Amino acid sequence: MIRVNFKNITMGDEVENLYNFIFDCGDWKKYVFKKHPSLKKALGFRAKKDRLNFIKKYISVYWLKNKKVIARNRETYEKNWRKVEKNVFAEMENIMRTKFPKNRNITAYISINPICPRFLNEWIFNMFYKFSSRRAREIIIHECLHFLYFKKWQEMFPEAKKKTFDSPHIIWHLSELAAPIILNDPKMQKYLQLKAGFYGEHERVKIGGKTAPEFFNSIYKKSANFEDFIKTAYRAIKKEKKTFFPR
Repeated sequence: MIRVNFKNITMGDEVENLYNFIFDCGDWKKYVFKKHPSLKKALGFRAKKDRLNFIKKYISVYWLKNKKVIARNRETYEKNWRKVEKNVFAEMENIMRTKFPKNRNITAYISINPICPRFLNEWIFNMFYKFSSRRAREIIIHECLHFLYFKKWQEMFPEAKKKTFDSPHIIWHLSELAAPIILNDPKMQKYLQLKAGFYGEHERVKIGGKTAPEFFNSIYKKSANFEDFIKTAYRAIKKEKKTFFPR
C-alpha cells in the first residue's frame, strides 16, 4: 500500500529551494520573507555563490535554534496522518477513478520553507514545519492528490508534456483549481474537516460573473464522473486562456 514517508530535508535541497523562490520565482519570495525576514539580505549579494553561502549559514543557525520544534512537529504530522492515510488514498482513487502505482511511495520533506513545492517525477513534496495539525493534513492531502491527478491526466492525455504540469501553464492552473475542489468534496471532507482554500490569483479571476473557483466547482458538481469533469474543465479553461494570462 502506498505511504507517505516523512523525512527531514537535506541542507542541499533546503538551500536550493529557498534560493529558487527568492531569486527565480517572482512574487513567491514575499512568502519566504514573511516567515524569514532576515533572508532579504540575500538580495544584497551579486554573486550566486555569496547568495548561496548566506542562505546556507542562515539555515544552519535556524535549524539549530528550532531543532526540537521541527522534530516534534514532524512526529505529530506523521502520527496524525497515519490515522487517515489508508482511507484518504482509497477515496482519492474512487473519486479520480484510477489507482496509485504499486510499490510507489511519497516522500514529505519537513522544511523551514513556508512554500510547499511538489516534484512530480520523484513523488516528493516539501512541508513547512510550523503548520497546525489541521493545516498540515490539508497540505499532505493536497500534495498527494497532485501525484494521482497527474497520473490520471497522462492516462487521459498521453500526449501531454510534463513541462505543462508546472507554472505558469494552463494545465497547472487547472490542477491548482481542481485540488481544493476535490478536497472540499464531502467524501474528502470526512477526513480533512477543514475547508480547502484557493490561490488568491484564482479567486480574482472572473468567468461569467463567477470567480474561477466557483466556476470550476460548478462544473465538478454537474459532472457525471471525474473524466467528464476534466474534459469539460479543460475545454473551459483553454477558452479562458487570455483571462489567466492577461497582457
